[in-house]
Amino acid sequence: MLTPSDVSRKIFTTVRLREGYDQAEVDAFLAEIETSLAELRDELDALRARPSESSESAARVMGMAQQTADRVVEAAQRDAAEIVARARERASALEAEARAAAAELLDDARARHVEAVRSAEEVVRYEAELRTGLDDQVTGLRDLLRDLERRRRALPPLNQPRNLLVPVQKPQPTPEPVTAPVPPPDPAKPANAQRVS
Repeated sequence: MLTPSDVSRKIFTTVRLREGYDQAEVDAFLAEIETSLAELRDELDALRARPSESSESAARVMGMAQQTADRVVEAAQRDAAEIVARARERASALEAEARAAAAELLDDARARHVEAVRSAEEVVRYEAELRTGLDDQVTGLRDLLRDLERRRRALPPLNQPRNLLVPVQKPQPTPEPVTAPVPPPDPAKPANAQRVS
């Protein structure tokens, strides 16, 4: 088939006896052009005759493309729904885990609170016992101090001698024994036979 560049590059040989180109070459080239043009026209007519086929084909291709697009969109929607469902399941599981952990922490905190209150009550009770014991000891010490103060006041003044351990009693004079008069020794009796009173 001839192309436009073939036509522009075609060179005809000149004739010497008369002016112009070789008639046979020009006729042969024109025949070639005619054949090419005829082929082009046949192709064009064939193409023009197929527009209904082309539009049907285009419609069929468009239909198939639409079906493919619909399948892709449907698959994407199905995948998205599955992803959303899995995400919801995971979120529910995480929420349940979080609630369980929170309940466990709350129970632990409550148990610790109860234990802390019990310990505080024990401390308060122990403090009350200590306070009572200390009060008793303070009362005993005060009584002891009062007793010591009373005893101190009962002591003689400092310039007088005092016995702090045992009260001193003045000794009572002991009466002299009454004796009967002793008779003078009798010379007639032996010395060991005399009575001594």
